[in-house]
Amino acid sequence: MPQRSFYMPTKLIHGAGTSSCVVDELTVRGLERVLLITDKGVRQAGVTRTVEDELVNSDKHLVVFDDVEVDPSVESVQRGVDIVAKERIDVIIVIGGGSPICAAKAISVVATNGGSIRDYEGPFKGKVPPLPVIALPTTAGSGSEVSPVFLIRDCEQDKKLSCKGNYHPIVAILDPLLLAKLPYWQAVCSSLDAMAHAVDALLSKQATPVTDAMAMASVKIMWKHLFSAAATESVESREQMLIASSMANLACGNAGLALIHAGSYGLHKLPHGYACGLLMPFALEYNLPVSINKMADLARAMGVNEERKTTKELAYEAVKNVKRLYLELGFPNKLTDNEVPKSAIPEMVELTLKSHMMVLNIRNPTKENITRFFERLYIGWDI
Repeated sequence: MPQRSFYMPTKLIHGAGTSSCVVDELTVRGLERVLLITDKGVRQAGVTRTVEDELVNSDKHLVVFDDVEVDPSVESVQRGVDIVAKERIDVIIVIGGGSPICAAKAISVVATNGGSIRDYEGPFKGKVPPLPVIALPTTAGSGSEVSPVFLIRDCEQDKKLSCKGNYHPIVAILDPLLLAKLPYWQAVCSSLDAMAHAVDALLSKQATPVTDAMAMASVKIMWKHLFSAAATESVESREQMLIASSMANLACGNAGLALIHAGSYGLHKLPHGYACGLLMPFALEYNLPVSINKMADLARAMGVNEERKTTKELAYEAVKNVKRLYLELGFPNKLTDNEVPKSAIPEMVELTLKSHMMVLNIRNPTKENITRFFERLYIGWDI
């Protein structure tokens, strides 16, 4: 086996009410001037109020930037960078889903390295350590709170910029109480994004026993708690999904991402979690012929009864189980022409094959393979 490493620099704190730990984490590090990044929906729902009150009561200098959109843009990042400079910010706290956390990490990199976020597309372009980021996720899905990667939408070039480096938040606080007002559909899409991280980590050429163990354990937790976390008010299920989401991202952050996330570049005009959810069953089917043993283990993590089943039959059960879950969640089995015109398939194929993630997929694709992959996305799957 070639040399591999597992890197986890983020401190994880989890449990109901742990968002109250923010001030302590700042104080122990001597950090005083805070930029709180979130989005208007999260703030208007009152999710950030407790943290804001604690920061004000602790006499920290607080500035709030709540203008982050879904799939944050190059322009939003620059607005945040300008605030950092004007207010002499020394730490960023972010409360939100994957979009605000990506924006926070992007702002932290440009704030210390200069230039535009476009300068940091690709791996390890930031040479100066970013501003410290403390992340409090409000969705159990992106795992961005422990990830070295972030995505930024570039409207001018009509694509998403993928940036990777030593960009991990210094602390991730997983407080299930912050998920209390998360709408069902957003919870579903975020959860499927988390599962896609685990699946891509398993089906990456850079997977190791360590990343496989982390990914499989995260799937086992998700399978037990995903529906409950989205459809009920269970604090326990929400906490477990937050933990599983972080675990899945730790797995893919070290093993790399594969076909699902490469394909999401082809569907870059759709919300990221939704796109990954659409692609996952088709990616599992495509990779199944070269990953029978691993897919069988995936079925075991889902709790499939393996009695009287061959390894190959178990592997197929993993794919069927994902489809059954989608039926239970009410998640679609195909992409429609109204969402993305079918005429865009050549562009989807080109963007997917250009993605640096595609080279890590366990099964090497041809252009024809990926074309059929997207054509099948419009036909849909059945069990």
